[in-house]
Amino acid sequence: MDEQARYPMAAKAATEDVYMDDVLSGADNPEEALEMRIQLDEMTQRGGFRLRKWASNCPLVLRGIPETDLAIVKVEGVELDPDPAVRTLGLVWHPGADVLKFRFKIPETSRTEILSKRRVLSVIATLFDPLGLIGPVITSAKVFMQLLWCLEDEKGRKLDWDQPLPSVVDTEWRNFQAQLPQLNKLVIDRCVIQPKAANVELHIFCDASVQAYGACAYTRSVSSSGNVKVVLLTSKSKVAPLKCQSIPRLELCGALLAAQLSERILEAIKMDVEVFFWTDSTCVLQWIKAVPSTWTTFVANRVAKIQGLSEKRIWRHVSGNLNPADLISRGVKPDQLKGCSLWWKGPPWLWTDKDTWPNQGNSLISEEVAKEGRRTTAHCTNQQEDFSSWYVQKFSNFTDLVRCTAYWLRLMDILRKVEPTKRRYGVLQVSELREAEYVVIRRMQQNVFNGEWKVLSAGGTVARSSPLRWFHPRLSQDKLIRVGGRLEHSSEREGTKHPIVLPARHPFTKRLLEHYHHKLLHAGPQLLLGAIRLQYWPLGGRSVAREVVHQCIRCFRVKPKTVEQFMGELPAARVTVSRPFSNTGVDYFGPVYVRLTPRRAAVKAYVAVFICMCTKAVHLELVTDLSTERFIQALRRFIGRRGRVTDLYSDNGTNFVGARNQMKQLFVLLKSREHHEAVARECTKDEIQWHFNPPSAPHFGGLWEAAVCESSSSPSSSDITAAAAAAQYPSSR
Repeated sequence: MDEQARYPMAAKAATEDVYMDDVLSGADNPEEALEMRIQLDEMTQRGGFRLRKWASNCPLVLRGIPETDLAIVKVEGVELDPDPAVRTLGLVWHPGADVLKFRFKIPETSRTEILSKRRVLSVIATLFDPLGLIGPVITSAKVFMQLLWCLEDEKGRKLDWDQPLPSVVDTEWRNFQAQLPQLNKLVIDRCVIQPKAANVELHIFCDASVQAYGACAYTRSVSSSGNVKVVLLTSKSKVAPLKCQSIPRLELCGALLAAQLSERILEAIKMDVEVFFWTDSTCVLQWIKAVPSTWTTFVANRVAKIQGLSEKRIWRHVSGNLNPADLISRGVKPDQLKGCSLWWKGPPWLWTDKDTWPNQGNSLISEEVAKEGRRTTAHCTNQQEDFSSWYVQKFSNFTDLVRCTAYWLRLMDILRKVEPTKRRYGVLQVSELREAEYVVIRRMQQNVFNGEWKVLSAGGTVARSSPLRWFHPRLSQDKLIRVGGRLEHSSEREGTKHPIVLPARHPFTKRLLEHYHHKLLHAGPQLLLGAIRLQYWPLGGRSVAREVVHQCIRCFRVKPKTVEQFMGELPAARVTVSRPFSNTGVDYFGPVYVRLTPRRAAVKAYVAVFICMCTKAVHLELVTDLSTERFIQALRRFIGRRGRVTDLYSDNGTNFVGARNQMKQLFVLLKSREHHEAVARECTKDEIQWHFNPPSAPHFGGLWEAAVCESSSSPSSSDITAAAAAAQYPSSR
């Protein structure tokens, strides 16, 4: 400070740009840089110090310095290095191209060499990156090291420093370490701000995941001609704590890290720049916007720090897929980092005008209701809350309820320090899901049937006022109230012999019926209740099943409507006044068994039903078989008894069709004979018109079909016997 008045530029660089025994400084143009170098050299010499290893990206600045004092020595006629470099602060600077590179010396690990925590940590320690330019790769290494701290050996103890790693973890780290030399191929532009930039902005993005949270900063400089340049400046990441935290809280920690990073950057660059903060969490934006005292202690403390560090700064919302901080929070493999444009250049819209930047954050903030961090007031009441109902209502379906409960039971085994050999890992097993289901039912029965539970546990019987008194309940070995009965020695399943009792209006019962309703492809109430009762017995289950089916939206949408066909017009024969049996319908029913004489065996016979189309009168004729000849005989007897028929209606029975064909042949024969000319004319007058229904249309003959149903049981045995005797001697007409 003694020489500050004589060497102002050198004094400023000495107080602000010195790290250990290195001076790292610069200027806006070569003239100022040359003057600073001269002042530094003279000032330090007056103090008895000699500056050496000078390096610059501008050869003019190094003019006049002895070659022994240069960081890069050039020998005339000999090219030692086509692109000489200077190492400083873990980085390699190439002054000629003015770029930064990494030169990590990754130790080689043979396939036979045993990997341990000590070995992995020594490799991670070689990745020295003070600026955070390879932050996503460092995050992956940190997360992997955190995983090693949580691993246990076969005896349940933490892995020692020199213990071999499990095979899966060993393979994962070897693949990661094999990609680390790819980092030495990165080439990073040292200059982050355009020369003589008209406007310089600092954009800081933050994000969080289950594994880590972090922030990255970008400089956006706009030249006087309107050219935009966006460059990654620095980044910072932290591994998420082992204590489980919600994603919104981790996002808030990432926002605090972004605010702290901005403070460090502004102290270092000492420039008046406009700072923008970006996050993809609308919940964090709501927290930062409100007064800290609104939220709980965890949220309030961090919000207060963020508001203090980022005072009068702009917090905005950015889409998650365009947030570069997402890369540092989740980690990136070394071979993927070089081609990641989002990490090195930021989101594409940052290179455009401000009018195209995301601006939907304001509307999202005003509508967001961040309930997680809000302070709540507890109210005490005398009524004990039903924990089972509260717990079940946290889940929208039965499957999620059972699976989440099974995972909670696994966690309880870990907290209780169950022996590792008895712990369960991997995919949930059927036994675990069944155990989780029984745990929920047991807690529900203890809450709803508290009195019955105590009585049955003591070996007694339920009171006469209990709703379970009709089911003779019993407490099974799994401590569940089941329906009693007399099927104890049956070979059926336990659920079939003694179903589990479920309360009628409990949320669990409704979730269970909804699950079976979808499982059975939207079964109706009857099928749903029948399937449920194979294992459970819900009280008032019929009404609950109807309610579940009635409230199903899909069933409501596809519910079929009954088609009510409008009845057609009656045929003319049904509505025209005529002589009885002039319009007749005919059909058969049977078989019936008749005895021709008392001593003879019963034989099979059929009954021909003739019905008047107008009066609906019925005439029965017995026929011994279904042949055409027998039907013609029955028809002759009917005409001889009831008179001539003008129109005869029937279905497409083969005997009816054959009878019509024979009558046509008989009619043609009679009509062709000369000596029977008079008889033919009479037959022509008395010709019967036969009408057949369309094929496969029995509803056309509803009149005689109904008569068949009524007449099939009306004839007495004596009538049939008498008719059988008459049938042996058909009429000659």
